[in-house]
Amino acid sequence: VYTSVAQASSSMEVLGDVYGIRNGTTDDRNITELRFTVVLTAGGSPVDFSTVTMTWSTPENISSLDGDLNSDITDVIKSWCSAGNWTIIQIDNPTNDQDDALLENQEQFTILVHLPDTNVLKPNEKFSLEIRPAIGTSYAIKRAAPSKIDAVNALY
Repeated sequence: VYTSVAQASSSMEVLGDVYGIRNGTTDDRNITELRFTVVLTAGGSPVDFSTVTMTWSTPENISSLDGDLNSDITDVIKSWCSAGNWTIIQIDNPTNDQDDALLENQEQFTILVHLPDTNVLKPNEKFSLEIRPAIGTSYAIKRAAPSKIDAVNALY
C-alpha cells in the first residue's frame, strides 16, 4: 500500500520561473538551454537525481536527455553540460553541507538542460520537459517560447 501511495504523487515542483537561454555563439535565433529550480512539495519524499531521467518534446521531436553529474557523490554540481544532457548547476540550502544528488526538504536544485542540437526551441513553439524520478510520478513542465527570443527569456 505504501509503495502505491509513493508512486501516485509527485514529490517535486518548480520554484519560480523557467528560463530559456539563447546561446548566440551557436544559434542566434533559438533557445538552446533551459534553467529552472526544483524543490520538494510540502511533505514530499526525497528525490534521488542520480536516477532521474528527462524527456524533452516539441511538436516536431521527442528526445531523451541524459544526466551529466559530477562522479563525486558528495559534490555533484557542474557548471555546464553538453547538448542533449542536463545537470545540477547549483544547490541552495544543502542538507549536512553536502552537494549530493538527493533533493531533500528545504533544498533547492537549479537545473541546466542543454537541448539537443537537432531539437532546439524555436519562436512560439510549445514544449514539454518531463522529469521522471525512479520512485514517484513524473513532473511535466509545459510552456512555450516567446515570439521574439532574447538572450534570456522567461517561459510561460
